[in-house]
Amino acid sequence: TWKTHKPDVLLIYTTDIDTIHHEKGVYSKEAEKAMEKIDKLVQKVIEEINLFQTPELGFMIVSDHGFKEVKQICYPNQVFGNSNSTKWKYYFKTNGGIAVLVKNKNEKKLSKKELYKIQQEIMENCPGAYAVYEGDDYKYFKKNFFPEGLMFLYTYEEMTFSEGRGKWFQILDKGFYNHGFIPEDPEMKTIHLFYPPLKGGRHIRHVTEVMEISCEWLEISCRIGEKK
Repeated sequence: TWKTHKPDVLLIYTTDIDTIHHEKGVYSKEAEKAMEKIDKLVQKVIEEINLFQTPELGFMIVSDHGFKEVKQICYPNQVFGNSNSTKWKYYFKTNGGIAVLVKNKNEKKLSKKELYKIQQEIMENCPGAYAVYEGDDYKYFKKNFFPEGLMFLYTYEEMTFSEGRGKWFQILDKGFYNHGFIPEDPEMKTIHLFYPPLKGGRHIRHVTEVMEISCEWLEISCRIGEKK
């Protein structure tokens, strides 16, 4: 692609390491071999584009998320009973270490009294789970994750939330690795490498900043936030 089409911007994405981290673990031998393979491919790209001898070129490597070992599972939908019926009024949807309470479009919003009862029951049955439905933390999740959320769950523990029912809490015989935890969790930290380095020692703090910083770094005009 580089030699034939001479693109202004070339994007390369690999899922290999993500798949292996999920299946084998972050520090497994398989993950180490995958990183060595990717390292060699990065070297090949750098050599092919003659990066260090081409001043107008920039090179960036960005990781989209970290990984956390999961040894426990919380089932917050147990608060609504153990029925697996698809006809639900309120429901916790999850993406790992974060869950959001949503309602069927035909249902009314829950009162603070009802939300408080749900909060207490979940935090009592799932040690290490935090549940928020008001205050600054709740506003943060509404703004950054799901504006229509009635309540948000999160954890710093080696635990994930599941949408299943039939039990409250499960300790696993064998753990696995997952993401979907809050960005403030130290294990969700990622890497970003730039050549040449960013001016002023600037760093990417959120994946949404990649576009903005890339445009500034490459000194090209981009209309950030434009919808196409």
